[in-house]
Amino acid sequence: PGNLTIANSDIGGRITFAGANTYSGLTTVEAGATLSVDGSIVSPVSVSGMLGGSGTVGTTQINSGGTLSPGNSIGTITVNGNLAFGAGSTYAVEVSPSVADRTNVTGTAALAGTLQSSFAPGTYYARTYTLLSATGGRTGTFGTFSTAGLPGGFQSSLSYTPTDVMLNLTAALGSGTALSRNQGNVANALNTSFNTGNSLSSGLYGLFS
Repeated sequence: PGNLTIANSDIGGRITFAGANTYSGLTTVEAGATLSVDGSIVSPVSVSGMLGGSGTVGTTQINSGGTLSPGNSIGTITVNGNLAFGAGSTYAVEVSPSVADRTNVTGTAALAGTLQSSFAPGTYYARTYTLLSATGGRTGTFGTFSTAGLPGGFQSSLSYTPTDVMLNLTAALGSGTALSRNQGNVANALNTSFNTGNSLSSGLYGLFS
């Protein structure tokens, strides 16, 4: 019982919860503060700062100015209940060639705000990452999508199903570049082959970096 407020002045503004925490009052993460949950809490969470970690939290509201950033680097956080993003909120994910941050929601997910994706260095392939999955269904979409470190020769986009949010990475060699007709034909052939799952010789992968 009782509520817990994490303020920017608490332990440098960052608190990590490990183990099973069974208090049931509201957990509030104020602007400028960070809560990292690597164990579990059953409490509902209201976030105006940042929520992260690879554990489990209760029903969660990401308010305007608040951020949900799964994992401690790349990882998965679970929301045991419903998840809602408010206008002006941010869903920040990290992406590597093999895996990306993810949020699993046992209830519903209501989307709004901005999705930010940051790509780590590496050799990328055309593929789809599931960034969020809600067993109870998804409503809404992210109003803004931004990227940082997007690998050369690729383009990214979001797509949605009734339950999931996916990040799609596709080859776009030559995009935004003035190419001759022959160069354009070669680039289009490589993009088509890459995006349909055909393997390329190892020497050609360098073109996509």
